[in-house]
Amino acid sequence: MRNNLFETYTGECVIISFENHMKKPISPSLFRGLLAGLFVVLAPLCASADFVYSGLLNLSISRGTGTINVDLDGGLASKSSLPGYDVSFGFFALEEEAIALYKATNNSWYVMNSGSFPIRYSLDDALPTSGGTNTSTYMLSAYGGGNWASSNSTVTGYLSLYRSSGSTLDYTAWIQVSWNEASDTLTLIDFACDSSATMLMGQTTAPVPEPATSAALAGAFILAASVLFRRRKSV
Repeated sequence: MRNNLFETYTGECVIISFENHMKKPISPSLFRGLLAGLFVVLAPLCASADFVYSGLLNLSISRGTGTINVDLDGGLASKSSLPGYDVSFGFFALEEEAIALYKATNNSWYVMNSGSFPIRYSLDDALPTSGGTNTSTYMLSAYGGGNWASSNSTVTGYLSLYRSSGSTLDYTAWIQVSWNEASDTLTLIDFACDSSATMLMGQTTAPVPEPATSAALAGAFILAASVLFRRRKSV
């Protein structure tokens, strides 16, 4: 007496159903109830399908060499034209020693900043989900001022952004860049975007489920197994 296992993959979720060949199979209504319970528990895990990591890019620009365009939720970046980009990096037109982050017009991305300067975060810092501003231009550094001022050394850090629709958080994102003011060179190292609010700066894989979610998932499987066992034992 055996069970055939059929696996259905939905995003990051693996749903296992049982085709019973027992003398007394469980009723269709009970089986549907078990599956519905598993879907409820597994649903939060499917959100990780929205995680996007760019991979290492190391795209550099120096004064007079154009811009870097970034499509955050698309996982794309280019020094050429990029339709649907969200933000771009370039040199401020009036200040040759100033590097700026420009936001595409009419989008809902917010940048964590202090005055006109984006905040420089460190690896494994939590991504804020509120308190940012939604303006068109942010100066990383200008004539030695700002959170990214580097003098003659290279400064590397993370920018923090989030996108919201009204009161609903859509995405959080980090961008890792390095800036050398002496050589007027900015390098976009990599970036990531996710629909969850639990991602950390520099995280390159989808956030793992919370312990409570994992426990609930395990409990659902145990419940299903125990019902099947009792049914089988009673035959």
